[in-house]
Amino acid sequence: MKFLLSIFLILFLSVHAQAQSKEFLKCLAQEELQFHKQKVGGAYYKLNQKLISELIQMTKTLTLKEKYQEQICNAPKKLVSLTLLKLMMIHKENLFISYAPKGDLSMRSVDNQTKTEIVHESMKAFIHFINHLQAQTEKPNCLITKNKELYNLYLKARYTLEDQGLRQLINEVKDLEAIFDFISNRKNLLNC
Repeated sequence: MKFLLSIFLILFLSVHAQAQSKEFLKCLAQEELQFHKQKVGGAYYKLNQKLISELIQMTKTLTLKEKYQEQICNAPKKLVSLTLLKLMMIHKENLFISYAPKGDLSMRSVDNQTKTEIVHESMKAFIHFINHLQAQTEKPNCLITKNKELYNLYLKARYTLEDQGLRQLINEVKDLEAIFDFISNRKNLLNC
């Protein structure tokens, strides 16, 4: 009897942990709600929509590691999606954790493929975000010309058609975090 009770408890806690492990989706949804309430559109809204549509398709066994979920959910308002995008591009597949049983090779394979696809889409989402952000400014290319590394990455990425080429470009960036700090600072948009 104790054995069955302990098995039930382990299964319950495992399912409960997995159910709570997608807190970041709630945070993205709250950000989306703020955009709707404030009637905000543009680059940040489109990024939020893109990330939600990509991440909602994850299997039940795949989620983000807890420490990254906390960073996302503790991000300032209107920067939740950008924080997630930054983490996706910096940590790539290491951002995720799969709770698929070790013996379930097909589910593990699906989770691994999903991670790879999401990371690839995040790189595209970054370029689209920069495009949309620049479209909101009065001066063309003003934003990218203010940051040399962003400028180099953006120009190379726009003309890179191969999937691996885009990934390699992202890996070559010396300080990806600095680029995200730059684009998340709205003061950099003021003079554009």
